[in-house]
Amino acid sequence: MKIIVEENIPLGQVKLWEVITHIDHLHQWFFKEIPSFQLDIGFTTVFDVQSNTRTFPHRWEVIDINRDTSYTLKWEYDGYIGTSTLQFSIKAVSNQESIITVIADGIDSFPQDIEEFKPENCKAGWNYFIKERLKPYTNTLK
Repeated sequence: MKIIVEENIPLGQVKLWEVITHIDHLHQWFFKEIPSFQLDIGFTTVFDVQSNTRTFPHRWEVIDINRDTSYTLKWEYDGYIGTSTLQFSIKAVSNQESIITVIADGIDSFPQDIEEFKPENCKAGWNYFIKERLKPYTNTLK
């Protein structure tokens, strides 16, 4: 199963690429728990995120990069079955505007008896990160 979230962002492609790839920016709109991030094939980072009464040990590995336009992570949770991919893609609209597309694929491989892994919750989560966290954050960078 794929979840696709798309949003117009009021930044040019170069600046938006920086916002979705540099750790200082990722801490502002994504996960403050990310210990490090490098956009290199094979780079792996592991960090815990608390949700209600569960801890989800995130494991990300960079598996594909199209410099300045997209990158893909393999996304797993230590201690849970399942593997998904997450792709961030940017398309320039103008020098001051871009479209970001996030595609989460394979979320149905995670245990569906866990509330946080249900498709509707994953969709809501990506809408939150892109529309309620990333977009407002980019408005502060103009």
